[in-house]
Amino acid sequence: VVTRSGEIVVETTVTAPDGSTGSMSRGLNPTTGEFVYHYAFLDGIPRALRWVRTEPAMVPGRGTPLETYMTMRQMRLLEGRAGSSGNGLFFATPRSVHLSTIINIRTVAQLAVAERAGLSLNEGILNTHSVQYATNSIVQGGGRISGARVSGGYRTAAINELTPTALESNGLSRNFLQENGIPPGYQVLTGFEIDLTVVPAGSASGGGGTPPPLVIPPALGTDTERRDE
Repeated sequence: VVTRSGEIVVETTVTAPDGSTGSMSRGLNPTTGEFVYHYAFLDGIPRALRWVRTEPAMVPGRGTPLETYMTMRQMRLLEGRAGSSGNGLFFATPRSVHLSTIINIRTVAQLAVAERAGLSLNEGILNTHSVQYATNSIVQGGGRISGARVSGGYRTAAINELTPTALESNGLSRNFLQENGIPPGYQVLTGFEIDLTVVPAGSASGGGGTPPPLVIPPALGTDTERRDE
């Protein structure tokens, strides 16, 4: 755990049972309440091992996604260091959530499809991989996304960013561009920032009901992560 320019940052090294490793970083500004997804580099860990067996399981028969499990632990650690508590709910009050430097191939591809369909960047980003994976931990923390804003980044030709090899390695068809009517020279956006507005799940502006408590499921058997502090 380190502090940079007033932001408390947790940097975590993750080690899977087979010895493969990854790393994640999350931050919290205790003054503004902004929560930051700095990065999650877990591609070096086989997909089948990117799960933590928990009880209760977020996904029956599989457990909890490794990224979600680790983010929930990091949320708790950050709140503890910030000396705050939301009665078990990280999003007991509205927060801004920042996702930094988005270069995820799935997200870039999905945003390009949304733009081609006539959606604005702020509308299209909500149904992309990066926001969907952030949603897991936001919901578990008792929040919901009420809005999004995309800023920064740069444009580059689709054929340069969304190569057949890159698409395939990210679980998309090698022919994604052709299948979705995206010309090779179409200028896709990458390297951008996402700012999410997150409110308590039970707030009057929508949703209703009582948000679930932030429960960090205990790992079963051998823990699949190691936390470097």
